[in-house]
Amino acid sequence: LAGNLTASAAATASTISGLFAVSGTGRLWTVADGAAADDLVVIGSLSGGGSSVFRSGSGRVALNGGATLTTLRLDAGETAVNGSTSMTVQLNGGTLSGTGTAGSVSVLAPGGFIRPGNGGPGVLTSSGAFALNPATTFAVQLANAAPGTGHDQWSSGGTVDLNGAALSLTALAGFSAPAGTVFTLLNKAGSGA
Repeated sequence: LAGNLTASAAATASTISGLFAVSGTGRLWTVADGAAADDLVVIGSLSGGGSSVFRSGSGRVALNGGATLTTLRLDAGETAVNGSTSMTVQLNGGTLSGTGTAGSVSVLAPGGFIRPGNGGPGVLTSSGAFALNPATTFAVQLANAAPGTGHDQWSSGGTVDLNGAALSLTALAGFSAPAGTVFTLLNKAGSGA
């Protein structure tokens, strides 16, 4: 794809499967919010070393395969990373969700939302740095003390810098936690600060 991509609002998700090559920088993906839970589903692999995608529109994109893009910038809407990728994700007003692995995650001035899982608790991972800012909200769902199934968790293989980000906690139906229960919302798996 050497241009931009637009997915209109629909009752069912638009789907991209197989190898999908993106070339160039600043490719705009505008995805409208339709009746489907996911408005655009990418099942295959996104290739494009040196390429970047800017995500806009109020819809939800599910990246269920791998990706070799250099940068994914989330300007609006929700993007679920459910596959494994080494790309840098930049929050610029959008929402990052899912249960996969991204490279590093950083936040630009407008901030955004980090929401692990796909509608329920899940673990979202970065293999590189995880750097937030005060305009970012880390939204966590709680049901019990089991990471990934009972509550959301971020796992970072690189440095972590929360920089005054907000934490939003939502108790799910059936929430049960006796006094003294520990919830590990951030798992620092790698070395560094």
